[in-house]
Amino acid sequence: MNKRKSRYAEVVVRVVNKRVAASEWKPATENEKGELKRSYDALIYTDLTIPDLTPPPPDLAANNPAQIAELPLAGVETVVVHWSFYRQYLTSFIAGERAAVNKLWGALPPLLGGRAGSKRSRVRNLLFETPPKALQEIFRGKLDPRRPLRIWWGTPHSELVHLPWELLAYGDRGRANQRKSLSFVRGAPPEQAVPKVPVSGPLRLALIGDPQQMPEGLSRAVAALENAPAGGEPRPVAVTRMTEPSLEALQRAAREGFELVHLVADGTISLTYEGILYLRKSQPKEEGREEPPSPQKRRWLRIALDAVRRVRSILPNSWYDSLSDKLYTNLAIETCTPGQLSALTRGSRITVLSLSVPKTDDSDPGRMDGYLLPSVYKSFAGLGNSNLPLPNLVAPIGATTDEQLTQFWQNFYTRLAEKGSVEEAMAEGQKGALAVPMALFLRQRLGREFVMLEAGGAEPADKDPLQLNAELQATRNLMERLRKIDSKYKDLQDNITDTDIVKEESVRQAQLESELTTWTELEEGE
Repeated sequence: MNKRKSRYAEVVVRVVNKRVAASEWKPATENEKGELKRSYDALIYTDLTIPDLTPPPPDLAANNPAQIAELPLAGVETVVVHWSFYRQYLTSFIAGERAAVNKLWGALPPLLGGRAGSKRSRVRNLLFETPPKALQEIFRGKLDPRRPLRIWWGTPHSELVHLPWELLAYGDRGRANQRKSLSFVRGAPPEQAVPKVPVSGPLRLALIGDPQQMPEGLSRAVAALENAPAGGEPRPVAVTRMTEPSLEALQRAAREGFELVHLVADGTISLTYEGILYLRKSQPKEEGREEPPSPQKRRWLRIALDAVRRVRSILPNSWYDSLSDKLYTNLAIETCTPGQLSALTRGSRITVLSLSVPKTDDSDPGRMDGYLLPSVYKSFAGLGNSNLPLPNLVAPIGATTDEQLTQFWQNFYTRLAEKGSVEEAMAEGQKGALAVPMALFLRQRLGREFVMLEAGGAEPADKDPLQLNAELQATRNLMERLRKIDSKYKDLQDNITDTDIVKEESVRQAQLESELTTWTELEEGE
């Protein structure tokens, strides 16, 4: 049996607040130039040898996990965030997303291309200080000559999740050609193996969203995917446009066995940093439904909804429920929490969920529809950071141009269909789009999501591996709860976990694990 859990060499980085003695603590303040910087400890877990890595001090090692996913705590480095610039970047959204794009990418030459020399790294340095040598060595992706490198980047602090850490890893454009050797993902390695999905024929993509709100860059990328390739070859991805209400379309995609879903959604972040999607509920008037609100009306309704949420604690529950219901009705939206999305997709074949921000109109600040876009990007990051069972999630967490989006999504889906790996697809997308703030929240460790079955080859399993895995996870959770109950009542003679029904369920779990072996282990040569 192959004991390796991934075809990648792995490094887990956990970013935490910097340790400071109580006597030395003082609040962060701006300097004379108006700069506000904060330093964080980046705990590095790996069994690889990393030059110049600082060993962890005893107090830090004692207050953090000794291992993550069987990888030992190897060292600690410092990451510095320029919060003053990030605050300016968020403020620029008041003038629309285009202003935010110019703020973030103003250091680059026109069209974000060409040979920019030292200007390439300025995008990264606007938000972060140049990382220490050990982190730079990790970002080069050359620590293991035998295997590509995967960096799991996570943090227990919700306010740090929405930062575009991808620009820290990919900001130096001089390493574009090495992109295939590095996979930068959010989260931590899962405790249980997630099965690969057998696919016969092209991957099926459900494109969900109001056509009038489809961002231009995404529209062009999907149109290129839909065009028949030269030579009569089949399309790499079979696209189905779903224009029904978004929640209904998500349910349809799960029911009909789509592997990929691209959802155009709005969103907000709750007071607990939970990402909540706003999904379109009505269709255009010509299709027999109410006409959706205009961008200007939608902007003010969203501002009102955000204001109501902020004063919820001082409003009677009946008032809050009435006001929020009216605003949701006028906005023609319904919400989708991580828990709802997890329940909807669990056991389905939906393996990759991509998110896009609705098209905005910021040509006139009086009519612009991007007022709360920072909230949308934070909601995507909050959703991806959920510890609930969800698909692999690909989402923008910062402003991008239409040109970047077209290149990214076209390259992403084409490579995903070729290789069956969302990480290789991300590498190709980032390479083509020149380091966009696009995050991958990864849910598996093997390094491949799909197994492409050849025509006339092996038939897929009678029951889908994802359905088997959902059943196994549910029974594992139940058994774990029963064991906890037994541990609390040790003096009782009756032991729940010794009953026949529990023993039978244990046997069934072993059978499910055996059936999943083909789909949860590395193949020879991987």
